[in-house]
Parts: sequence; structure tokens; C-alpha cells
Amino acid sequence: MISTSDYTILGIDPGNNLGLCLIKTDPNTMDIKSIYHYTHYLDRIAGTDVDEYFLKRKLHVRDIITNLYYRHNINMVGIELAFVNNRFPRSAITLSEYISFIELSIYTLSSRIKIFKYPPKTVKQLIGATGNSNKDGMLDTIKKIDEIQPYINYDILTEHS
Repeated sequence: MISTSDYTILGIDPGNNLGLCLIKTDPNTMDIKSIYHYTHYLDRIAGTDVDEYFLKRKLHVRDIITNLYYRHNINMVGIELAFVNNRFPRSAITLSEYISFIELSIYTLSSRIKIFKYPPKTVKQLIGATGNSNKDGMLDTIKKIDEIQPYINYDILTEHS
């Protein structure tokens, strides 16, 4: 027997719509005990110029992660990696910067937290969708995973959370 406390996994979909999924499991069986999911709409954060705007967003993300860490004792983090969008190729640079800042924020809280990074195609395939599924395809696939149905709040479910 490992421990009587929860093993907590935080999944992060970085970007303008920051998707978070907190999964608490039994450390001995890895059975799901609870799932919390939410999307933070970072576009609502304003700044007087571009640099201030991005800095405020990064600090907001750090505050969210810090709050989750102290409230839920996170053991592991999975982060979706940046990808190049053909319509907005420069967004991959900004997204990579967010991911680096998220990693640094987590490592600053505890160097013991395991951080795993996954390409978007892998994330989609792991839940049973095709590697090029769109947002609606992802939501449809999530709704078909029987093991998580009791824990999903469909009122706030997005493809990011």
C-alpha cells in the first residue's frame, strides 16, 4: 500500500483558453475519485500594451497553478505542447512561451512534481479521437468515455477542459 492520500494529476491545455483538468485518483488502485475541469478565458485579461497584456496573462496563469497546487497537492502534470497553426504561425512562439512559463511556475512550487508534455495529436489519440479531430470531434469523443461520465459537468465542458 502506497498512501492513503489522493494522487492528483493536473492536465493543462495552454493558450488563450486555458483548459485545466484536475484528476484525483486512489494511489493504490489508480481508480478515479474525482475530476474537476474548467476553462479560463485569458482573453478577458486586459493590458495597456502588448507586453503588459502577456505579462498579466502569465502571472494570472501562475496564480491559478499556485492555487491549485496548494489546495490539491498536485503530484503530476501533463501539458499539451504547442503546434503551428497555418493561419497564425506566430502563435506557436507565444504558446511555447506560455508552456515554458507554466513549467517554471510548477518547478518553482516543487521540483518533485513530474511534468509530461504531449503533442496535440497524441492527446487526441489517447482519448480515442483521431489525431486531426476538430473541437466538436473531441467533445463527442469525451462524452463516450464511460469511466469519466459521473465526474463531468457538461454545463462547463469545453474541448479545452
